[in-house]
This record gives sequence, structure tokens and C-alpha cells, in this order.
Amino acid sequence: MTEPEQLKGLGNTALQAGQYQEAIQYYTEAIEIAKKRSLPTHVYFSNRAAAQTQRRNYVDALADAESCIAAKPDWPKGYGRKGTALSFMGKFAEAEAAIKQGLEVDPNNAALKESLAEVQKQLTGPGNSQPMGSPFGNPAEMMQKLASNPETKEFMKDPSYLQMLQSLQGNPQNIMKFMGDPRMMKTLKVMTGIDFENMGEKMKDQAPAETPMDTSSNETPREEPAPKQAKTESPKVEEMVEDDIEEDVEEVQRKKNAATQKQLGTDAYKAKNFAKAIEHYQAAHDLDPTNMVYHSNLAAVALEQKDYDKCRDYCQKAVDIGRDNRADYKMIAKAIARIGTSYEREDNKKNNPETLKKALNWYNKSLSETRDKNIVANVKRIEKKLKELEKLALIDPEKFEELKAEGNDCFKSGDFPGAIKKYDEAKKRLDEKDLKLAALFSNKAAALSKLMEYPSCISACEQAIKVDKNFTKAYLRKGNALEAMKKHSEAQSSYEAALKIDPASSEAQQGYQRCVEATYATRNDPEKVKERAQNDPEVRAILQDPGMQIILEQMQKDPKAAQEHLRNPEIATKIQKLVDVGIIGMR
Repeated sequence: MTEPEQLKGLGNTALQAGQYQEAIQYYTEAIEIAKKRSLPTHVYFSNRAAAQTQRRNYVDALADAESCIAAKPDWPKGYGRKGTALSFMGKFAEAEAAIKQGLEVDPNNAALKESLAEVQKQLTGPGNSQPMGSPFGNPAEMMQKLASNPETKEFMKDPSYLQMLQSLQGNPQNIMKFMGDPRMMKTLKVMTGIDFENMGEKMKDQAPAETPMDTSSNETPREEPAPKQAKTESPKVEEMVEDDIEEDVEEVQRKKNAATQKQLGTDAYKAKNFAKAIEHYQAAHDLDPTNMVYHSNLAAVALEQKDYDKCRDYCQKAVDIGRDNRADYKMIAKAIARIGTSYEREDNKKNNPETLKKALNWYNKSLSETRDKNIVANVKRIEKKLKELEKLALIDPEKFEELKAEGNDCFKSGDFPGAIKKYDEAKKRLDEKDLKLAALFSNKAAALSKLMEYPSCISACEQAIKVDKNFTKAYLRKGNALEAMKKHSEAQSSYEAALKIDPASSEAQQGYQRCVEATYATRNDPEKVKERAQNDPEVRAILQDPGMQIILEQMQKDPKAAQEHLRNPEIATKIQKLVDVGIIGMR
């Protein structure tokens, strides 16, 4: 995984699943890669700050927020992240200043305005200033200490306990409100090192007889009559906590109901009862408008109903909901891909290039979110289809004959490059299996031969042979080009192929004879053999092959080994090549 955006997507998924450390790791990798590629990093710092906040690493969250602002000073969210980190650290005045900086960048930012209002509620000191510091020290350190201590770590799972701690962070003087809560004693013990619960036992012998401690031999200070205020105040706190719990329960229940409606919709969809499916999916969306899957499912229904415009509209809305609520990038990619599918279905094998291009465009957009092998296959299929349609659109037999004639005229006038260009244009005007192309490729080979571009000439001849394996002239021109390159053994094979088709061909007979004579002439001249071996890449490759070296050594020592090796067509071809060059002889 090397793309920062993909790493960000994985980090977002981990963050939503509560896997904060894993999310931090993904964001860190995204930052490192983005820096190496000189890509923007502010979003990755912002997301990592959010993950650090969830882990209560407020100092690290603040550092990431600062990095986010430094990377993009005109992005208001960075200031919001900074304000959040400072608030959790109990630095409300600094948080206010940070959020106000963000509002200077974006004065109408609703999220920043809401954060500012919350922070200003905590400025309870003189003149709306920073309140008196907590007697427990740094709030971030306090939270971490309580979360790691065996006596208090279980309390951290209770929303009412967190509500109590937040109240103390906002105003340490509220401590008296919570003295009636037994968890407060454990908290004080962990934070101050003083065991308030057992302090009464230690002081009992020293206290005057009339003190309340003498009236109860085994009670903790929380049972003293003094904290009546705590008893009267605590129900308010409990009511506040209960309200929060009820709100969470309602939200969970709404989502459960939405999931139930979704399942009913899916059942109706499978039963082809599309009207009922739409009703249930719409009800699911109304219950949980933050989940994109319900609009994605509505799009699937519209697709089955062949209402392609409505399908695309639902998909666009699903993508918007997904992006606004940080949905899994795979779900977003799936919704985008469904738009591509809608265009493919709308085309319905009519092979309309414009409709297919729209489908291709949306499939590629989906791949920019995540690489799905099925979507990759769709892209390849449509690209292939568009190329075929492009070729079919050019087919025009009359235009072929016209361009071929123009190429022949250029050839006759000595304009060989012009002839090649006309032949290439003419090639596009016929189906690739049309036998007329054999003569066209042969004419192109003739023009290339005139320009002494022999490798290209041979390639054109082979194209002609592929179209029509009985086209004699292509073998002859290939033989001529190979002769010009002094590859007499290969040229001889080409002339032999021509003779099999037309035994009476004088050109093939003469070419074959020339190649035989050249081969024998070369064999009797050691210097020519050496020169040919050095200049022929195929010969050099055979001689440098360790396997062939062993085979040649075996054949020299043992005739039976030679017979065995020659049964292998590939080895026999290589040995014949060496014989033709004159490097070895066979008896």
C-alpha cells in the first residue's frame, strides 16, 4: 500500500472502529509518503490529531494540530483540532484564542462557532478568564493516570464518571458536589496519594470524644452528615447523565430500526417487489440519514427497474452522504462504480461509443477510490470494446482501394515514405482478416526494402503471411531482405517455403541456389565463418548457451548422443544453424 489516500482510508476505517493506535499508524505512513512526494499533508495531520485525542494523547494531538496549521494555514479545521486538544488539557483561554484564529480564516464556520461557545462556558475566572488550575495538576496527565490505575480504570468506562471529571476540569471548586460519591474517594487517593477512606480510622484515637468520627467506628468520611450539599446536588448530575444515556440509547435504537428496515428492503428486492423495497430503504434512510448504504440500495433498485437517471441520482446522493460522514472508501467506490454500471446497462449492447465512454469514466473514478479487480476487468473490457468500435467505424473497402492506389503511385514515383504512410492508412479500412491485406503488407515490405529498412521489411512480410499463408510474394520478399542482411540460412528457409507453394517459381529457385552457394562459400573461408559468427546474434547466443556447449561436446564424442539430441526439434534447429554458418560439420 503506497498511496497516501488509501492509507488515509484505512486510518479512517480503523478510527471509526475504535482502533486508534492502528489509525495513528496509517496516518503516520500517509504523512511520510506524502512528504516524500511533496503532496499536501494537512488532512493526514488533522486525522492523526483526532486519533490522538481519542487515545487521550492530548500533547501529541496538539502537536499534530500545529503541524496541520503549518501545512495549510487557511484550513479552518486545523484550528478546531488545536482548540479541542487545548480544551482537554484544561487550557481554555488558549483554546479560545486558537478557535478565534480559525474564525478569522472562515468567519461562518458553524463547527468553530459551536466549539467557541463550549470553550467560553469554561472560562469561569474573573472577567471570563482561565479558571483556577486543577489541584490535581495537568488534566491530560490526570486522565491518563486514572485510566492506568487498577482502582479507577474501570470507572473510566462509565459516562457519569467522565462527566464528573469534566466538571472538575472546568471548575475544581465543584469537588464538594461529588464528595458523596465513593468513586471520588478512590480518585483522590490515586491523584494525591492520600487514603481519605481510611483516614478516619487512623485519626479516631486522636480525635475529641464529641467529633462525628467517634459515633461510627467503621464508617468512611463520605457518611458524615456534613456533605448534605453533595446529596442535594448529586441527583442533578445523575439526571444529566441519564439524559445522555437515554439519548445514546435512542440513537442506537434508531440505527437498529434502520438496519431492520434495510433487511426488509433487501428481502423485498430479492423477491422482485421493488415498490416495497423502496419503501423500506427510504424508511431506513429517514431513521439513519448518516448511512450512505440506504441510498446505494435505492440505486440498486432503480437499476433493476431500468430507471438509469434515478439510479445515478441515488448514487450521487449516497456518495455525498458517505463523504460527509467519513464512510468506508470502498463503499464510496462501489456507489461510484454503480453509476458506470448504469451507463453500461443503458447501452444494452447497442455499442454506442458515447455511452460506453461515460461508463468507462465512472469506472475509472471508482478505481481512484480503491482498486477493485472486478472494476479493473470492466475497464479493460470497455477499453477493448471502444477500440473495436473505433476500428469498425473506419472500415471502408472503397477508401481502402483509393488509399492503396495512392500508395502505389507514390512507390512508382520513388516516394517510398509517402507510400508507406498511404499503406498504413489503407490498412485501417479493412477487417484485419481480409485477404486483400496480404498484398498491401507485401507492397509495404517492398517500400521498406527500397529504404533498406530490412528488419521492418521482414516484419511486414510476416504480417502478410499471417493474413494469407499461401501468399508466395511475401516469402520471396522476406528471403530477399534476409539475403541483404547476409542471413543466408534463414533466407534459404524462406525460399523453400515459397517453393512449396509454387514449385515453378524461378525467383524462389534462384534465391534458394544463391543461399546454398553463399553458405558453402562461407564454410570454406575460416575468416568469413568467424566474421559471420561474430556478427550474427543468433549464432552468438547458441555458442554462449552452457546447455548447447554440453550437447555439442557429447555429440562430438558419442554418435548415439548426436542422434538422440537431433530428435529434439529445437536443438536440431540450433545445430542446423551452426552447420549453415560453417562452425560445425555433420557426417
